Amino acid sequence: MPPTFIRKESDAQNTMSLISDSFVQMSFQDLTGQRIKRIMTLVHQMEEKLKDMIIAFGIKLSEHEKNPDVTKKELQKAVEEKVIELAGPQKSVCGLDLGEIDDLLTILQ
Repeated sequence: MPPTFIRKESDAQNTMSLISDSFVQMSFQDLTGQRIKRIMTLVHQMEEKLKDMIIAFGIKLSEHEKNPDVTKKELQKAVEEKVIELAGPQKSVCGLDLGEIDDLLTILQ
């Protein structure tokens, strides 16, 4: 039977090997997760672009059916107007002025 310190050293090496294997597996999982996230972002962007193209084509087709004599420029303008309408009202960004923040901090002190 080997001395106690040799067994403990062997146990420590086995433990280090298991920990090392775990780190390798976790880093592989992390890289895989990052790639999947990038792919999902790309798919979402493609989906948005396709949706926009389908909407624009549908608007052009609808406007052309209503008025076959309309020019391409007028069709494009109609599409842009309809897309803006479909997007809905945009929120205006409003924030505090730096002076207002300084005044507020002065009051709180």
